[in-house]
Amino acid sequence: MAWIKAKHEGDLAGIAARLYHSNIILSDLDDTLAKSPMKKIAYSFLKRKDMLFNPEFLKWCAKTAWQKAVHGKKAESKLEKEFAEKFLSEKEREKLKQKFTSDYAPASFFPGVMPLYSMLPNATKIIVTRSAREIARAYVSALNFDFSMEEQYNKRESVDFIAGMFPDLKRYAVFGDSEEDEEMLDYLRFKLVKGSIDTLVSVHVAKSKRKANMKFDASIGRDYSPLVELVKKYS
Repeated sequence: MAWIKAKHEGDLAGIAARLYHSNIILSDLDDTLAKSPMKKIAYSFLKRKDMLFNPEFLKWCAKTAWQKAVHGKKAESKLEKEFAEKFLSEKEREKLKQKFTSDYAPASFFPGVMPLYSMLPNATKIIVTRSAREIARAYVSALNFDFSMEEQYNKRESVDFIAGMFPDLKRYAVFGDSEEDEEMLDYLRFKLVKGSIDTLVSVHVAKSKRKANMKFDASIGRDYSPLVELVKKYS
């Protein structure tokens, strides 16, 4: 069931207004716009004989299972970085480019993603993700975003760089699902308090309602439809 939950009761209209009037939107990709493409790639390696006989890959799998059991989503950033560095050769990246195309991406978006962004044509839109560049750029093209910052493992630094690129854009929106995305939000809140930006709205995309994150202004499930309806109502 699709749902939306605001951090503060009665703030839904304000959330919709700030989102509609934002002029720069930063969104994570994996498990925010679509089910994680990078996880799909890692799982696909488990079906390959060459990887099942690769001691380094088996070691990474064992490490991944342990780290995820102990630390949950907190472990994903370092694990994905290690996966990309060790196993995504130029040959593998070429395969990604052939698989992840602008035609592939639309079918993988969570419901409501494309309608939402079609309603926000005037904002500069950027994907900030740990995913490989070959994957991210397909999603940029499919959503008509402006560009992506790929293989980003320190999102605070990513946002600092973006803010320097676009000093005149001061009405921010952030979409994410992880602690790394909270780094983006924390940095922008700091800039809001300083008066360096004018407005900020944040949306957490959660696997279930019990995983709503009240550090964000609103949480939604992996169906953007309630947010689409909210923006329609108040924009």
